[in-house]
Amino acid sequence: MLLNMVSIRYGDVPVFLDVTSIVNQYQWEGRLGLNASYTGSSGALGNSGGGGIEAGGAYIDRPTISYTPIMGEKFTKSIMTPIPPVSIFYLIQSGWSVDFVMSTCVQSINGIYNRDARQATVQPSDPEFDELLNVMRDIQRDRIMDLRIRKTIKQEGGEEGQSVIIFVKPHLSIDDYAKLNELQDLLGLPRYQREFRLVYGSISEKEDEVAILTRSMLDIMSELAAEIQVPVEHIEEDRVSTGVVYTEGAPGSGMPLISVQSGVEKPERDIFVSAMYNDYWYWIDERDYRSKRVFTFLVLLFTLAQSGLEGVSPVLTISTG
Repeated sequence: MLLNMVSIRYGDVPVFLDVTSIVNQYQWEGRLGLNASYTGSSGALGNSGGGGIEAGGAYIDRPTISYTPIMGEKFTKSIMTPIPPVSIFYLIQSGWSVDFVMSTCVQSINGIYNRDARQATVQPSDPEFDELLNVMRDIQRDRIMDLRIRKTIKQEGGEEGQSVIIFVKPHLSIDDYAKLNELQDLLGLPRYQREFRLVYGSISEKEDEVAILTRSMLDIMSELAAEIQVPVEHIEEDRVSTGVVYTEGAPGSGMPLISVQSGVEKPERDIFVSAMYNDYWYWIDERDYRSKRVFTFLVLLFTLAQSGLEGVSPVLTISTG
């Protein structure tokens, strides 16, 4: 994952692998030996004898993991397809911080755009986006809103479908209503509405819709790759883009999501994950909890991105003979 992020930063082609099989062969050997000797002759001191026991053992483990490059339709679905908006909100409902999830996985919500660092130039976020995250963080903390899955019937074929509804909980306090009204004003939603349908898109078409334009795994990795600390000489030689440059107090710059350091030599300790690319080491410090959390979060997102794929699970074969 880290090597792919560095490759993306340098304009290289990322390579994703899928585990197709895991074979674990092990062998246990034991040895036990007994030897004895006796020599006899005439005389008072002519008798001698000896013996001994020899024991030993060996344990051999030969694991074999087979990888297959993710290509074609599977690559498109798992890497390039945007994460479903409902999966984003399920992550929020499960306890992940809404500002963290939204700033990582969402490109826009009801026409309010997040920062975009995937291109050579960084496009700052809309001023309303930071305000939106602050309000949503308060709403999540106070548990003002929740999700509901509602069955719907299509008009043409009559087939049943599913619609994700965001609804406002009853019996709110005055402060809760104030936060809810602020959120609805930012998103352009009517204050009298208490249920909102979650859809994929950049701009909502109806007054009861919350349109979310989500990112794909490739988008998220490209966004995080722009924050990697590359050698200054590589920027000067035009080997890599400038990336995200944070200026304290600048509108739309936000906060860094991940810190990936680089150097000619790899540190001897306190390394969470590391990778080498073009004779340079790139790593995340073990003492940087925020960066470790973001990197681990990528693994969970990768699972969400592949949730709709049909495939054969890796086969584990263990030899006991």
